[in-house]
Formats: sequence, C-alpha cells, structure tokens
Amino acid sequence: MTFTSTAPFRRINQDDLLATLKNKLINEILFPGDTKPCCVGIVDIVDSTASTVRLVNGKMCEYYSIFLNAMSIIAKEFDA
Repeated sequence: MTFTSTAPFRRINQDDLLATLKNKLINEILFPGDTKPCCVGIVDIVDSTASTVRLVNGKMCEYYSIFLNAMSIIAKEFDA
C-alpha cells in the first residue's frame, strides 16, 4: 500500500509513514497518574457521509469544521 502526499506529489512508503507517525506520537499522550472525573461524549452527524460525498474537499473541510467548532463551544459551556 502506498500513500500519496498532496504537495508536491511524492509517494510515501507505508512503512516509512508508520515509522514517522510512531516517532512523532511517542510523547503525544502522557498519563501522569493524576485523575479527575470526566464524561466522554460521542456525537455523530446523521448521514454525514451521504451529505459530504458530493462536496469538494474544501467544502467538506468547512462542513466538519463548523460541526467540530460548534461541539467545542458546547463542551466549553460545560467546563470541558
């Protein structure tokens, strides 16, 4: 399997991609041992795949950006 970058159209080998991601993600998430109560919510946009399949990439990004920013505002209202 080969992945293609959008700029400047160079091919990336899957093993190279996985190695790069692994190196970058080593300290991405840390668990220092502290605990705090929290709630995890999962929100889905009903039929978003059907809605976005006809959109060009820029419009699809805008669609999901609006949704994610709205969810962020709601979460912050509840001190998330």
